[in-house]
Amino acid sequence: MLTAAECMAKDGRTKEAEALFEKAMERYPDSLNGLIRYIRFLWEGGRYELAAKRLKGWKYPIDAVKRQDNAIKLIRLNTLSWSMGRY
Repeated sequence: MLTAAECMAKDGRTKEAEALFEKAMERYPDSLNGLIRYIRFLWEGGRYELAAKRLKGWKYPIDAVKRQDNAIKLIRLNTLSWSMGRY
């Protein structure tokens, strides 16, 4: 779902991509990987306030989830950017 949403976004189909990201977050609400990919989509689209709102709405401490989610090895959130390290 997330990869399809990212492909749609790259193809310029942003409304469809956002709907698919929302659907993925509803289906997998505990996916930190999904949240980060959705936030990146919003940030790159200039929707900074919504990206911040989504991040603020995350129900777990980022450090606690980082240890649980094997897909994410390193998460560094900065003011304007973040980087992701994968296993």
